[in-house]
Amino acid sequence: MAKHPRHIAITGKVLANGTFSIYGKDAMLDYFKNWPNTSFVGYIKVYQPGTSQALRGYYFGKVVPDFKNALQDQGSYLTQEETEAYIRALCPIMLSESVNEQTGAYTSKLRTLSELDTSELYLYIDHLKEIAAQDYHFFIDDPRTI
Repeated sequence: MAKHPRHIAITGKVLANGTFSIYGKDAMLDYFKNWPNTSFVGYIKVYQPGTSQALRGYYFGKVVPDFKNALQDQGSYLTQEETEAYIRALCPIMLSESVNEQTGAYTSKLRTLSELDTSELYLYIDHLKEIAAQDYHFFIDDPRTI
């Protein structure tokens, strides 16, 4: 198992004057200290703030990769897709349940991100923030501040 992940996800904001600010800049600099004398390639996606597209981009571009790294640190090597399915299963808001009132039998289905409205997506990410902090010992920025 690699001590340091080969991928890091960062977020930032472009200011009105065209300059930018990187959130977690210190974490990024600490990350690069673990990889002296190497090269890197960056990938940037731009979203309009406050949109559901930006929130989904944050989820797939930051939250899922951070969980993937945390799971890897615990010895679980999952793909990005497997990681995303795993974290959806951690949150009750992602479970759609129905009951047959005659038999009392429940049927459940794991919802996809596209089935959530924006407020549900915020609730889901809030739940993941708690799980990340308590069980996996990493911090997820509040997407409302990014």
